[in-house]
Amino acid sequence: AVIFSFLYFVLIAGSPWLIVPYSDIFILPVTVGTIYLFLLIEKNKDREQKKIYWIMIGALAGAGYAIKPTSIITLIAIVIMLLITTIREKKLIHLKKIGFMILSMIMVLFIIRMGSRLNHTYTLDSNKKMTLTHYVMLALNDNMGVYTDEDYIISQSARSVEERKQVNIAEIQNRLKDKGLKGYFINLWRRCRQILGEGNFNWGGEAGMNFINHDLFQLTRL
Repeated sequence: AVIFSFLYFVLIAGSPWLIVPYSDIFILPVTVGTIYLFLLIEKNKDREQKKIYWIMIGALAGAGYAIKPTSIITLIAIVIMLLITTIREKKLIHLKKIGFMILSMIMVLFIIRMGSRLNHTYTLDSNKKMTLTHYVMLALNDNMGVYTDEDYIISQSARSVEERKQVNIAEIQNRLKDKGLKGYFINLWRRCRQILGEGNFNWGGEAGMNFINHDLFQLTRL
């Protein structure tokens, strides 16, 4: 474990992505902290202390969700495990743990939302908001599902959020029609291989930026 941790540290520390501020980096303490608190709960026998830990996990999940919504996956995993444990042991006490986490998460998100509304240093234009349909459209592009200027222009061509959803849905339908079933699965496979099978963290591929003069994706084969 020590050797693996050292190698992982070298891999991350040597990544050029460290010079790029990105939400993935900022949520690492949240996800790691959540797992750490969960391990403390498993070792701790003090019920009151455990309640505090459950509340802290929910609070971390709320903070992480505000930064990057996908960070809530860690909390979802814990909730699923508790639900399975509830069914297996037939003890409703595990549902209280879920309640502690959900309530604390909602409270943190409420505080963050109120704080953002009280912030008068800048004004957010709600009509510029990207929707989930934008990211579904993004996943169907030919750039491994990452940001491209083309996708941004398509979404921002709409003047309102509702119009943006319709524009995205129309483009999603066009891309699915062009790719077909086979093309869709090929695209999905390439994305999975890039995300899970590469050691370069897609350096040189984000936003279509050509930092180097060759395609890193072509260096790896199954």
